[in-house]
Amino acid sequence: MDREDGDPDTCDRGFQVRASFYEDLFKGFPDLRMTVWHTVHCADPAVTEWMLTGTHNGPLMLPGGGVLDGTGRPVAVRGTSTCSVGNDKIITHRIYYDQLELYSQLGGELVFDDRSSPAGEGRPAPGD
Repeated sequence: MDREDGDPDTCDRGFQVRASFYEDLFKGFPDLRMTVWHTVHCADPAVTEWMLTGTHNGPLMLPGGGVLDGTGRPVAVRGTSTCSVGNDKIITHRIYYDQLELYSQLGGELVFDDRSSPAGEGRPAPGD
């Protein structure tokens, strides 16, 4: 989620993106809880470190556009959010978390393409 330029159409689109993100998140994790660990006290942007916990009981949109049905698995994911406000509206909202940490807790696996080999054999040289 990125900065809007103040244009009302762009701001509305940014709001819709943020709202859709959270709607999808709560569908996937109906018992979602966020525990704030630390908040940086400064004027702009606001920065918060948190732990997100919940149970995956609903559909979750995946980065490639697919949907993962509820697995019933609990998750605990650490992250950080930054937020800037202007004219009484959120103008930036960024969330940083380890997607691999989340997806591995849901049973996902990291899969490499055909360039991988056992014990690093046949690795491309730097710059290839």
